[in-house]
Amino acid sequence: MDASSTPKTVESLTVDVVSEQRSKKSLVSSTSPEKFRMIALDLDGTLLHSDHQMSEKSVEYLRDLQKRGMLVTLATGRAPCTMYEHVLRLNLPYEHGMPVVTSNGALGLSVKPTSSSSTNPEDATP
Repeated sequence: MDASSTPKTVESLTVDVVSEQRSKKSLVSSTSPEKFRMIALDLDGTLLHSDHQMSEKSVEYLRDLQKRGMLVTLATGRAPCTMYEHVLRLNLPYEHGMPVVTSNGALGLSVKPTSSSSTNPEDATP
């Protein structure tokens, strides 16, 4: 019997599972653009705190990911008009606006702030 057809024992299966979990953890913890191209984050309960704001640390991290070539996008069950303030806060330099997914996935659009002081949700384009 060769090694590939040898029955595995419980111990070797455990080692395989642990090894697979470690490799998944290292893949996830390495957020390099070579391994991932896009990150889509939910707002409520994920990116936003109980005060409905993003932490400065989160904003800086997402800006860094975008600078390194990662497509950063937001996803929410909310209506499109609620995305504008979060896109404005991130202030990511997308030529055609930041891609967002709204209405529980029913609508994808691009949101591009017209100025750093604007809070007009009409600046969203489907």
